[in-house]
Amino acid sequence: MKFIGNLLPLFRKTRLTFVKAHREAGNVMSFYFKPEKPISWTAGQHGIISIPRNLKGRSWRGFSIASVPEDELLMISTRILDKPSQFKNTLMNLATG
Repeated sequence: MKFIGNLLPLFRKTRLTFVKAHREAGNVMSFYFKPEKPISWTAGQHGIISIPRNLKGRSWRGFSIASVPEDELLMISTRILDKPSQFKNTLMNLATG
């Protein structure tokens, strides 16, 4: 039954509110979100981020969580290439809140 217990978090949804973006170095950007309710994760875990917009292609992507579980904000980091996908372009242009 431990296997099923390990899968349950995959199906847990949490609304995130965009807080800020920060250019780390070069073409790497970090995006900070405040969870609607407290969430927990293990260092190195990843999550699926979905943007509720009409995007060409998938409206979701998997990202490694770059923040530590004790942080108040959830942070993801990603490379932004010269011609970003519509998803990353939308992510870069999110308005606070």
